[in-house]
Amino acid sequence: MLARERVVLLCLLETGRPVGKLALVKLLFLMRQETVLGRLLPFYDFVPYQYGPFSFVLYHELARLGVAGLVVEDKETVGLVSRGEAVEATQQLPGPVREAVAGIVRQHGGKDWQGLVDYVYGRYPWFAGRSKLRKLPHRPARAGLAVHTLGYEGRSLDAFLNLLMEKGIARIIDVRRNAYSMKYGFSAKVLSSALEKCGVKYVHIPELGIPSDRRADLSTEGDYARLFAYYESVLPQAEKALTTAGSLLNQGPSALLCFEADPGMCHRSRLARVLASRTGLEVVNL
Repeated sequence: MLARERVVLLCLLETGRPVGKLALVKLLFLMRQETVLGRLLPFYDFVPYQYGPFSFVLYHELARLGVAGLVVEDKETVGLVSRGEAVEATQQLPGPVREAVAGIVRQHGGKDWQGLVDYVYGRYPWFAGRSKLRKLPHRPARAGLAVHTLGYEGRSLDAFLNLLMEKGIARIIDVRRNAYSMKYGFSAKVLSSALEKCGVKYVHIPELGIPSDRRADLSTEGDYARLFAYYESVLPQAEKALTTAGSLLNQGPSALLCFEADPGMCHRSRLARVLASRTGLEVVNL
């Protein structure tokens, strides 16, 4: 069990009752924003959504806790199955984490729904910008045209989505040969669904990726140099895919997506150079 999942259980222990899912999201959001939790452990990230800050990863992990028999959910609320099991599961959390959770629950756990919304929306307006609950002044960001690139290495799905919205990226062009990831949220089906819910389009162009067998046993700079030299030599054969990608980049703010955080260690840097020369757009690594 992940430490942040134990924090969810501890939050439910501290409230002492089943909690509305949306209220639970806001309590965990405040733990991220107003305590040391984000520095002490890999915690949840959040994205502006229909009812304020939201975490796709949190909802995924609530489902995992349900399968494990630790929480019970209905359409609107979540509660503990066994207080004793939750106490046992959270005992190993360090003191500062426990204090942070207890502090937020003391300060905000007793608020009614309206009071919680008022506090979160007033203090963190960015995360209220897409809410259905209120019409707030909000001008979504929109990036200029460029060959934007980014990797999801080291980012959660929610942090990734929030970055796209902050930068004003309207379309992801997935240039992995196989759009599959062991990391939650970055396989094509889940990723495209989450992007759509956040107003970002998704296109997969596998012809612009590198076959997985070519990526085996990469360890030295020389290995990568040879791989990228091979990629550049065969890329002209993907003329149709290059034309499609170039057209999409010229239609609206789009970003080439692959895994590696460092663009210099990813084939997208070579692809970006080619697309920049074809479109006249500059390369911007996010």
